[in-house]
Amino acid sequence: MHNTDHPRTMEDIGFRFLLFRKAIKRTQLQLASELGIGQSKIAAVEKGRKFPEINYLHYLKRKYGLNINWLLCKDREMFVSKDDRPSEVDTDYAMKPQVQDGDPGYKEYLELIQLMQVPVIEKAVMESLQEVKEQMRKKAGEE
Repeated sequence: MHNTDHPRTMEDIGFRFLLFRKAIKRTQLQLASELGIGQSKIAAVEKGRKFPEINYLHYLKRKYGLNINWLLCKDREMFVSKDDRPSEVDTDYAMKPQVQDGDPGYKEYLELIQLMQVPVIEKAVMESLQEVKEQMRKKAGEE
């Protein structure tokens, strides 16, 4: 059984990704086909061996209402409210990385994506993001 009380582990993120996929009633093959990737990538994410790519998470949020905070940190509910979702999904936009080849910082972007595959680095990045998130919450509460 997966312990979902430790949200910063790849295994927990993978388990929650599996729960999400089942909630939207998609097989690994169906979701992989929709995202334009191989089924093995979906399986690797669900087993905690691979971190889901940001552009795919963005697409899943826009199309299905995936709450990325829930996926990464078990924060709030699995789905965002319909009011927080855009009315249309631009699949061409959603499936393209936000940083394109030739853009300033493209090489660094690719390096960061690769580094996120290393569990120790991924854990450190997730912890840092969680700290920033808490600071932002505190700051928003002060205003």
